[in-house]
Amino acid sequence: MTDERDFDRLARAWLDLGPDLAPERSVASVLQAVETTPQVRPWIRWPTGRNTIMSRLLPIAAVVAVAAVAVGGLFMVSRPSQGGVGSPTAVPSATASPSSSAVAARIPEAIQGHWIGQPRPIGSLPPMTRTSLNLSQDGYHFGATDLPAGILGSVASATAPGQITLVTPASATGPCPSGDTGVYAYTLSSGGTMLHTTKTSEDCAARGDAVVGDWYRVACKNTDDACWGSLEAGTYPSQYVNPRLDPATWAPLLGAMTVTVPAGWANAADWPNQFSLTPAADYALETKDGPAPDTYNGIWVMTQPQAASQTADCSHAIEPGISATVDGLYGWVTSRPGIKVGDSGTMAIGPYTGKWVDVSVDPTFSFVCTSSADHVKVALIGSGGDHPTDWWLLPNEHLRVIVLDIGQGDTVAIGIDTTYPDRFDQLVKDAMPIVQSFTFK
Repeated sequence: MTDERDFDRLARAWLDLGPDLAPERSVASVLQAVETTPQVRPWIRWPTGRNTIMSRLLPIAAVVAVAAVAVGGLFMVSRPSQGGVGSPTAVPSATASPSSSAVAARIPEAIQGHWIGQPRPIGSLPPMTRTSLNLSQDGYHFGATDLPAGILGSVASATAPGQITLVTPASATGPCPSGDTGVYAYTLSSGGTMLHTTKTSEDCAARGDAVVGDWYRVACKNTDDACWGSLEAGTYPSQYVNPRLDPATWAPLLGAMTVTVPAGWANAADWPNQFSLTPAADYALETKDGPAPDTYNGIWVMTQPQAASQTADCSHAIEPGISATVDGLYGWVTSRPGIKVGDSGTMAIGPYTGKWVDVSVDPTFSFVCTSSADHVKVALIGSGGDHPTDWWLLPNEHLRVIVLDIGQGDTVAIGIDTTYPDRFDQLVKDAMPIVQSFTFK
């Protein structure tokens, strides 16, 4: 499958769920940005793993959003300070001040945004792999994989504390007739990352099916990604990583893996072939571009790992003849030139078994890459397909590599990695209970 076809599939998975925010740019500039974005993917240094595919999704989301507004569709894309799309009243002018009652009726900012939930049966709509609830200050729309965005678009208002009301506008084209009204109660977790909704009354059964349930907020700092961001204590599903599929044949599956975390952690990345968690203190230092270069401290999961050999130009190639099994990958990592092997052992995570080893760069190792910007680094493991990523070691890194057999012929690699050697022991202590909580569908 070509890169462009794979991009189309990934972009559709993102857009089907209806991202709630669009970058502030015109259609023309968005189109120009999309057209000029390179489609060739370089090999990616681990663990940031930022695919150019995802960086193109937000500009395309802006195109879709602007187009929907132009044709009077129900794709609600707005910001807390802006009037919502689809309201039956005119949008105030720039100099007008909203009435106090209008302000009071706005959806609280605490629940505005993009929320992801489990798939569920919704009337006669086709099956889906995940769903989304999207709230602006005065609009709601539903999203699901392979369904048109805005299919249940509604005018939204806060009619009482802990309650929202949704009304189908006259321009509606979905299963809810114009004027149908639904009233819902909601509770928000203390950290604002989880939302629970229940139905009080609803004229349109399909919208009731779509709105009720448990929802997780998408709040990734890295604007190329759509990860959860800061987490509260609890159990979370993944969105994009899929350990059962090669990235070249990827399809989204909410909860392909789950993780349970205590307070003080964040989900910093979620890609088809990689998922990462980092302590909240480190995540606080990240920007919209992710962490600072070569500053790693956290947990990473790589799907379909393979042995990676190093080339003289600082790249890597998948090493033929090395079995992508626990024993094959463990043997490869521990025998790499330039690797200092520390503690090791076997482990089990629920029904899954594997091996682990602590590694760092041997200070006597003299390999230097030909690029003047790079120094000693050792390639360990790579994930191929159309979304290649690779794990390297820098001289100051300490890494625990866990290779896990998750059954059905699939293997995952888990890395507990830091570029702060004096923090490695504490990171392992904090990370291992989280790793022990992993489950894989």
